[in-house]
Amino acid sequence: MGVSYNKLFKLMIDRKIRKGELCKAAGISSGSLLKISKDENIYVDILVRICGVLGCDFGDIMEYVPDENSVIKSEPGNRQPPDLQEEKPARVSEEV
Repeated sequence: MGVSYNKLFKLMIDRKIRKGELCKAAGISSGSLLKISKDENIYVDILVRICGVLGCDFGDIMEYVPDENSVIKSEPGNRQPPDLQEEKPARVSEEV
C-alpha cells in the first residue's frame, strides 16, 4: 500500500466538506480525488493545494503505511532493520 488518506476523509467529515467542494476549492480534478480514495500515488502539488484549503499539514491528511516489502532486511529470513550506528564526530582541537 504505502500511503493511506483515511485521515483526509475523516477531516472532511469532521468539517462537513463534500468531495466536490474540496475539488473546486483546491482546483483539483475528480480523478485526482479518485486516486486519493484508492490510496494511489499523487503529485505533491495536489497535497499542497488540499492542505492550503484545509489549513493543515501533510500528516493531518495522510500517513505512511509500510508494506511487507518495504522493511530493510539485514540477513536472509530476518525482517529486522540492520543496526545503524552513528559515527562519532571528529574531535576538534581547542588550541588557542
